[in-house]
Parts: sequence; C-alpha cells; structure tokens
Amino acid sequence: GMIGRVKSRETRMAGEIGALNQGRADALSGTSSGVSSGTSLGMSSGMSAEDETENVIPDWIKDMDELDVSAGIMNCGSAEGFMSVLATFASTISNKADEIQGYYDAEDWKNYTVKVHALKSSARIMGAGKLSGMAAALEAAGDAGEVNVIRRDTGELLELFRSYGSLLARLSEPEEDLPAASRARIDDAYAAMGEFAGDMDYDLMLMVLDSMKEYSLPDEDRERFARIRTALSKLDWDAIKQELT
Repeated sequence: GMIGRVKSRETRMAGEIGALNQGRADALSGTSSGVSSGTSLGMSSGMSAEDETENVIPDWIKDMDELDVSAGIMNCGSAEGFMSVLATFASTISNKADEIQGYYDAEDWKNYTVKVHALKSSARIMGAGKLSGMAAALEAAGDAGEVNVIRRDTGELLELFRSYGSLLARLSEPEEDLPAASRARIDDAYAAMGEFAGDMDYDLMLMVLDSMKEYSLPDEDRERFARIRTALSKLDWDAIKQELT
C-alpha cells in the first residue's frame, strides 16, 4: 500500500533532506559546502516578486474588480499561497452559503453568527472587501441580537457570496483530464496521512498530499484534502487529526 511506497521513498528522501538541512544550516551560519548561501535559502536568482505573481496568478483573476489581489497576496504570504486559499474558498462556497441559509431558516442566530464571522475572516484574507464588510455587519447584528438587520441583509450577503462561486468557477475545473482516483487509493492516502500526522511529519504529509494532485477526486474528498493542506500550512496538527478520524 501507500505506506510501504512512501516508506521506501522516505529512506531515499532522508538523504536528500539531510543534505537540504545541511545546506540550510550552512546558509544560516554563512559557510558553504558547495551550496552558494544566496540560493540555498530558496531565493531563485533573477526572479522578482512581480515575475512570480505574473506566472502564478491568471490574468482573469487579476482583472476581477471583486478581488483586491495585492491585499490577498500580502495576507497569504505569497502568490502561490493566495491561489491555494482562493481555490479552497471557491470549492466551499456553495456548502458554506447553504449552512448560513440553513441557520437563518432555523432562526439559530448563534450558529448563524459563528458562520458569518468565519466568512468575514476568509473574505478579508482573500481581498474580497465588500463581502467581508457585509459579513462583519451581520456578525455585529448577530452579536447584538438585531434580528431585523439579519432579516433585511442576509439575502444580499448570500447573493454576493454565491456570485463568487460563478466568478471563480474556472478554479475548480481541473486544468487537464486527470485520471479518477480509486476509492482504495484515496483511503490509502488517508491511512498514510493518519500515521504521518501521528508523528507530526510535515514532509511526508506534504508528499502524500502532492501525490494525490495527479488524480481527480470526488468533491467531498477534494475539499477534505484542501482543508488538510490548509491545516498543514499552519502546522495545526489537531485540525489535521480531526479531519483524519
């Protein structure tokens, strides 16, 4: 199974990681063991931040009035980080909008407020200022028990929120026709990650996640992998273990 495959790759990687760590240590101490200290810290020479952004973020996203891309990149730390967060956001819009609608219909204002708070934060990180502002106003209304404001403005919030679903639809279309992952392969990946998460092994977790990029996944699994990847980027091992139990 995958654990066996990963283990054999692991011994191979251990050597590479050892060399990498040595290079990193040398770079930090200013010495050099055949690695020029400028490049060993991952700085690719001759590539400015602008070039990187050009390559990573498609023009149709840069041209969207509904997103402040430069704020998004700043909040996410890099152009790649921004694109990853944006893709996760896009893939969960319809579920999250349904949740807010569900709590609204049930008049469960406590959970409604929790969900609009989360939307406020994720919209802000992505640079969706108007959406974040509307969610913030509704969170405040929820905290203050102003049900009349919630009833007046929730329809507009959800309409705006769902409009990002169609604006960003191209993100969730796979770039090329990837082969579908078998259920066994997906379960194998979860089992392997369960083991590696127990050891808090970042490199092997990432290797499993990256290996699954070569397949198309059912929506539910794709979103779960995206949540695991997000949690891994924050080293939130508790959240990862929750996803895997």
